[in-house]
Amino acid sequence: MMALKMILVRVSLSGISFVLGVTEETVLMWLGRELSQLTNDNFDNITRIAA
Repeated sequence: MMALKMILVRVSLSGISFVLGVTEETVLMWLGRELSQLTNDNFDNITRIAA
């Protein structure tokens, strides 16, 4: 979830992977998993949280 919030505020993929201490591929895997679970309502809520 933290990686998704960072993407929503336009942090680069390499920046996220550096901060979290993982590879960019791992971040992409996490994002794919999170995005597949989101519904339109959940996406609106997360967008408000990240703002």
